[in-house]
Amino acid sequence: MSETPILFYMPGACSLAAIVVFEYTGRPYRLCRMDHEQLHEDAYLRVNPQGKVPALREGDFVLAENGAVLPRIARGRDDLLPPDGTDERDRANQWMSFLASGFHTAFGPIYGPRRYLADASLDGALKEGARAQIARHMDFLNDRLESRDYVLGAKRTLLDPYLYALSRWTKSLFDVPSRYPAVAAHQARMEATEEVRFALAIEAEGEGRSPSGAFEGHVPVEDATAGLG
Repeated sequence: MSETPILFYMPGACSLAAIVVFEYTGRPYRLCRMDHEQLHEDAYLRVNPQGKVPALREGDFVLAENGAVLPRIARGRDDLLPPDGTDERDRANQWMSFLASGFHTAFGPIYGPRRYLADASLDGALKEGARAQIARHMDFLNDRLESRDYVLGAKRTLLDPYLYALSRWTKSLFDVPSRYPAVAAHQARMEATEEVRFALAIEAEGEGRSPSGAFEGHVPVEDATAGLG
C-alpha cells in the first residue's frame, strides 16, 4: 500500500478539521469517505475500535482522535501549532483539551441520545440540558473571540478549523449572529477561506479543487483498511 496518508472522514463530522489542516500544510493525502453504518463494521473497527472519525492511516500506523491526528498532520509547522516547551504550546494544548473534552462532547446528547438514556420519552429534557451546556460553552467562546480573529490571536492555527467544525453545529440550535456575534464572525472568516470551502465541498459532493494540490483522491474503505489485523 502507498505510504500516502489516508484520512477517514464523514460528512458533517469533526473530521472536517483534518481535511483543512492537510490543505494548510500542502502534505499529500487521500481520503476515505465513511457513513454511520460503515463506522461500526468490522473493516473500520480494525482502524478505530471506537467507531469514530477522524482516523489517520500511514502505512501500518493508525491514529485516532483530533487531539492526536491534527498535531501529527501539522508536525513541523510552528505556524499551525506552537513549538513544544513554550507557553504558547501549553495554551494551545489547553484549547485542544477544551474543544475535545468540553465543547465537542456537549453535543453528544443532541445527536446520540440513546448513548445516554434508553428511555426515548426523556429525550426532550436530555437535549434541553445539553443545549444549555452548549450555550455556556458558546458564551465562553464568544467572550474569548471578541478581542481576536482566531483562537490563539491574530493568526490561524490548527485549532481554528477544529473550532469551526464544531461551532457550525450550533447554527441549528441558536441564532448565532445575534446571540454570539464573535463566534459568527469566526465562522464567516473560516468559510471565506479556500481550504474550508474545499473541505465543505468534499463533504457535500465528494469532490472539489484542492487549493494546495495535495489531495490525491478517495480510496474505497476496503482498500483503505486492507492489511490491518
